[in-house]
Amino acid sequence: MRDREPLRPAYIETSHGRLHYVESGTGRRAILLFHETPLSSKVFAPLMPLLSPSIRVIAFDTPGYGGSSPPTAQPSIEGYGAAIWSAVQQLGLDEVAVCGIHTGATIGVELASAERPGPRIVGAVLSGVTVLDADGMAYLATFSERDKLDAEGAIKKSWQDRKQRWVRASTELLVQALADELEVFPRRNEGFKAVASYDIRSAIDRIKLPVLVLNGENDSMAKIDTAAVTLFRDGKLILLPGWGGQLQWSASTLYSEHVLEFLLPKFSVP
Repeated sequence: MRDREPLRPAYIETSHGRLHYVESGTGRRAILLFHETPLSSKVFAPLMPLLSPSIRVIAFDTPGYGGSSPPTAQPSIEGYGAAIWSAVQQLGLDEVAVCGIHTGATIGVELASAERPGPRIVGAVLSGVTVLDADGMAYLATFSERDKLDAEGAIKKSWQDRKQRWVRASTELLVQALADELEVFPRRNEGFKAVASYDIRSAIDRIKLPVLVLNGENDSMAKIDTAAVTLFRDGKLILLPGWGGQLQWSASTLYSEHVLEFLLPKFSVP
């Protein structure tokens, strides 16, 4: 296992349940990190120490995943966003940027799509923006098919799919992802279902913030991202050659450089 700077774990009570997060760095400006389904904030562990010398970094567990309580109502992107923003409002922040991967990208879209009480959102970095065109629906269908498998078959399928999608992923990352999935196994696909029922096009149409769509060229959603970036008013696309998904772990240094270069100038001078 690689050496990592210790991160500060914490829980916060919201009207939507108990939310778990980890953070690094200090200050009233922060980058908020949202993970892929069915993973947890642990997949941001290599990235956070690279960002925190420049800005405070907070990685949330989506409700129902990692250490966060399951939603009290039917899981939805709107519900995930409301729970996370309720926590954000309690953290004493003035400005934030959102950074999300796959389901986390959709949560980022939801948060960026409207003005909310609390800190000002200055920009977004998104990987795997699930716009539900034919390619997006086909991608989501692969996850609903896993509900038809027995536990052993579902676990094997998850491992094989991640190894294929996450080009150059380490065994450590694959094991961490499997551990996250097993921890929430009965509800592992709820996040995918929430994405499938979310009107992401309408949400994107409301976003006025600068958005960087950042992914690996070999990620399963790179083609979808290439189409999705054109829907943003102020969108920019970067596909990193030779990489697949989960760049925040597998290519953490390169990923952090792009995130900081894009987001830091969007914040006010402290």
